[in-house]
Amino acid sequence: MACEPIWYGENIARRGSHVYFCGWNQTILDPIVEPVRTIHTSEFAYIFGNLSHYDTNEYPFNLTRKGYVLTTRGSRSWSTLTSVGQPGVKGHHTFLGFTSTFPGDKGSYIFVIGGPHEGLPVIDGPDSFPEVSSQKLRERCGFIISPEIIERFRY
Repeated sequence: MACEPIWYGENIARRGSHVYFCGWNQTILDPIVEPVRTIHTSEFAYIFGNLSHYDTNEYPFNLTRKGYVLTTRGSRSWSTLTSVGQPGVKGHHTFLGFTSTFPGDKGSYIFVIGGPHEGLPVIDGPDSFPEVSSQKLRERCGFIISPEIIERFRY
């Protein structure tokens, strides 16, 4: 997660809009990007629900049943967000519990998709997931999106 979207999202939420942040913690690109782990665009196969581009003879393709289910849930959650304004609807095989990133004064949340810990943890503290807390978002972003730095770089 990058700091600028967090700053932008906080400001949009303050004005009354819902903001949804997620972090993908699973990829089918492991054989290609193994040294890097999950990379940006790793989620495309899941979001667009099209695995055929990845099932080639060039790379191993060993998607598990859990991966196929995640493909369905990812694609449906994305289309549900764009059609009804929220990423999850009960009974539609979407991500459940995926609520607003900034629900008032309750903290900041990032929905973790896939991997061993899927859900909506706070970004830091004892109730966070290791995949999120290890990024030290509040500490790192506190500097990058501070009023002094925004003024300095004029963004």
